Amino acid sequence: MKQAWTKMMVPLDKTENNVTKGTFAHIIQKFKTHGTVANLPGRGHRRKIDDKYNTRLTSLRNRKLLAAQIRDQINATQSSSSRPISRTTVNRRLRESGIHGQISARKPLLRRGNKQNRFVWAKKHKEWTLDQWKSTMTPNTPPGCVRAI
Repeated sequence: MKQAWTKMMVPLDKTENNVTKGTFAHIIQKFKTHGTVANLPGRGHRRKIDDKYNTRLTSLRNRKLLAAQIRDQINATQSSSSRPISRTTVNRRLRESGIHGQISARKPLLRRGNKQNRFVWAKKHKEWTLDQWKSTMTPNTPPGCVRAI
């Protein structure tokens, strides 16, 4: 098999795989500096919010703030040279720091009558023994649900 020689190609072996001199030099130089020719991890994309702590702190101060309101606060405090952040960026940082948006559970209103009824019930059952409490539970009743006797 006849090998075609050009001044830009360096034969690696007797096969037809050729590499340019620049690539060959780059591989040698990379091996000398890093000790390997494997792909090295990159530095990645620079984050707009460097500090997750700022977003978390802002949301912990007022739990009812929306992501758009937190975004507006952060954009107002950042210098004019930095790029503005989006609502989705704020959402992502909050989720990374362990804060997930949730709607609070609905709870019964404690009006004056409800409060009085609860107080009377508590006074009535204050002196109950453990056996009396056990007798109010049935095998089908989930834990925490007490039925009246």
